[in-house]
Amino acid sequence: MADVIVKDLTKFRLKQKEELVETLSHISSISLLWCEKCFTAEELSDKDIAAFKEISDLSHLSISQDIRIPFLCNRIKTSSLLQETLSPETKRIAVASCGIGIQTISSLFPDLPIIALTDSIPQSLNATSLTAFHGITLAKLMCAGCGNCVLTKTAGICPVTACAKSLLHGPCGGAKNGMCEVSPERECAWEKIFSRLEKQKKKWEDSSTLHNFAAFSFSQHLVYRKENALRHEKPFYGGVHPPDEKKSTESSPLRHFSPPEKVILFLSQHAGMPAKPLVQRGDSVCIGEKIADADGLISLPLHTGISGTVRDISTEWHPILLQPMPAIIIENNGKNLFSDNYTRFPNWKDTDPDILLDHIRETGIAGLGGAMFPTNVKLSVKKARILIINGCECEPFLTGDTRLMIERSSELMEGCAIAAYLLGVKETVVAMEENSQEAFLSCSTAAQNFSEIRIEQFPTAYPQGAEKMLVQAVTDEKVPKGKIPPDIGIVILNAGTVIALRNAIIEGKPLIERTLTVSGPFFREKGNFIVTIGTPLNHIFHETKTDPSDIGKEWILKMGGPMMGTIVPHTRTAVIKGTTGLISQPFPAVKASETRDCIRCGRCVDVCPMKLLPLDYVAHAKREEWKACKEKDLLSCIECGCCNYICASKIDILSHIKKAKHHAYYASETRE
Repeated sequence: MADVIVKDLTKFRLKQKEELVETLSHISSISLLWCEKCFTAEELSDKDIAAFKEISDLSHLSISQDIRIPFLCNRIKTSSLLQETLSPETKRIAVASCGIGIQTISSLFPDLPIIALTDSIPQSLNATSLTAFHGITLAKLMCAGCGNCVLTKTAGICPVTACAKSLLHGPCGGAKNGMCEVSPERECAWEKIFSRLEKQKKKWEDSSTLHNFAAFSFSQHLVYRKENALRHEKPFYGGVHPPDEKKSTESSPLRHFSPPEKVILFLSQHAGMPAKPLVQRGDSVCIGEKIADADGLISLPLHTGISGTVRDISTEWHPILLQPMPAIIIENNGKNLFSDNYTRFPNWKDTDPDILLDHIRETGIAGLGGAMFPTNVKLSVKKARILIINGCECEPFLTGDTRLMIERSSELMEGCAIAAYLLGVKETVVAMEENSQEAFLSCSTAAQNFSEIRIEQFPTAYPQGAEKMLVQAVTDEKVPKGKIPPDIGIVILNAGTVIALRNAIIEGKPLIERTLTVSGPFFREKGNFIVTIGTPLNHIFHETKTDPSDIGKEWILKMGGPMMGTIVPHTRTAVIKGTTGLISQPFPAVKASETRDCIRCGRCVDVCPMKLLPLDYVAHAKREEWKACKEKDLLSCIECGCCNYICASKIDILSHIKKAKHHAYYASETRE
């Protein structure tokens, strides 16, 4: 395999030595900020650092701080980092970055003089090239890549992009009430420049060189940038907007699959310890009967959704753990015999909460959004303030929860009331995305009789359904690093989980079925189905009239959504409590690889909702530097897959992250 050559396309370069020496010779001390650049295999060029050291020596300049920041143009991360590192005694900041990074710093510190050490240039070295849009910022257009940065003189405000006339030599005299005469909706850039210079006690030096920008078009780029910036930080930072692919199933009513001929019930289909079998080969069982018991605090019992005979307790291929795991195999006798051991609590308001919590545990209720955490443990949180119902089905293709909120909204509200009673909270929010309008109307109607429940919609974005993103959207609070929502008094339950909770309390029904979206181009029949937990995948393919023989040859099968779902290599497995969907997809045009080189484009940084640096995890993981990954807050990664989705090099970033997590936190021996 030929070596991959990574070109340095950093798009900024140090100004000429003579210009910098003249600028810096009148200054005694600075705080120095380096951007670690966008498009380069190395963080910083030794050549640049050596050149600036020579310039600072010639200028007799004292550097009080030398700070290096990856992707300086990322305002949120940069602001957070500088709050921790930049000295409060700083009087002047010198910045080596593209024009966007320099302006980011000037906007964060408007009262401090900013010195531009670099000229921003487009890849083609042609100032009229449309490829001059550099950096990862989604802010308004801030830099034209003109190759002769004047930000030192203009108080960190680019006159080329901020002024409607791109004037380099001061105001035109036509501003009215601070607004531009050409574009009345825009503030006069030069009045802002003079105002900021006055605050910094500096004078305007009219000595700029004029460039020709006649061929440089801004209009269309401004439209896209404004739209992207708006979507980027609402309702949370980062994220992506993949095609939702929901049209084929979003109007498909819930319907039941026929009972399968057998079920495969894995003992491990909840967070925590696997369940312990209560049955033996040859035992007869009825629908709803408990066949395995919880084994510890974080564990749950298991119930059968068919009546029949226990044929075996053996190892089967687990669809999430992707390895053989113990399971109870039950053969259907076709008699649909129900257990008579159902306990109901129609007057739950008059029942001790501890009794209800024990019952929820006994009925095996787990989180149905995918995490499968025991619901009774979540509802045991002390000092809860808010209950949030997660109806943000942000994964593409999946529409099962949306159909539940449409068709069973009254049951959902009842479940909310029960959960709120157990937690002792007075505020419940049912959260969903704006693309679920029918669900919003249905739930709003059902909630009219529940004054403590409110229904809210949020902009459609992925991963809106992630807990920390949801907390921020609903409450405008942030879950502290290393904490989870219950630590700040917030409990989150999936919409389907709440309905299952209601059914367990009111009807005594254990968790033996769930909703499942079957979608994707290779399924002949698509829709939202009520499916018995433990149903073999072959039965689902039979019911949807789909031939599974081409899985892994012509297309791939994912259990769950396409972003976070697990690729299932065959159908010799079964539905578990956390199975939200079965999605068929074509093979990607370019398969993600662990071996490709990162070009440091910064896209993964820009979309990471946890504000991490995924590209650094890749670099450290390749060198087996597990301690470095841990020090860079690896455990905060929620494995949403945004970085994989956006990666320009199609690097399998998630595989590196999972490997690093294993070595950094779980392996007994790690290489430091």
